[in-house]
Amino acid sequence: MPKGTPNTHRWDCSQDHLVVAALGQGFGRELVLSGLESFERADAVRKGIYRCARHRRVSAEAGPARVVDQPAMGIRKTGRTYALHFKMHRKRDGRRHLLDHHGPDRASWPYDPRRPATGAERESWAPRNERGQAVSHDLWN
Repeated sequence: MPKGTPNTHRWDCSQDHLVVAALGQGFGRELVLSGLESFERADAVRKGIYRCARHRRVSAEAGPARVVDQPAMGIRKTGRTYALHFKMHRKRDGRRHLLDHHGPDRASWPYDPRRPATGAERESWAPRNERGQAVSHDLWN
């Protein structure tokens, strides 16, 4: 069972146009989004690409949450701005790459979707009010 709360809110599809553009170019083709003014903006776009690719049931390759060197996919520093290099893949190709690169043992993967959630993770999923305090919707108390 994947970790996370049930989907009770609307999806944020703000970067869906980038995923659609990448799919229009074909699977495995590298796209570059350049001229991003800050690392925070580049990272937000990178996360949005992963999120929208998941909604469309394809795999995204947009790198880690840090600046990477030349041949890798992800955020690269170009002078005063940043550029994001990313690709789309079929789900089965993404799974195959994960198995080839990290092996069949899920414990050695960067993220194990079947690992039980920790208490801190469950706390971070709690709905919060405007003051940032966790809100309980327990009707039986």
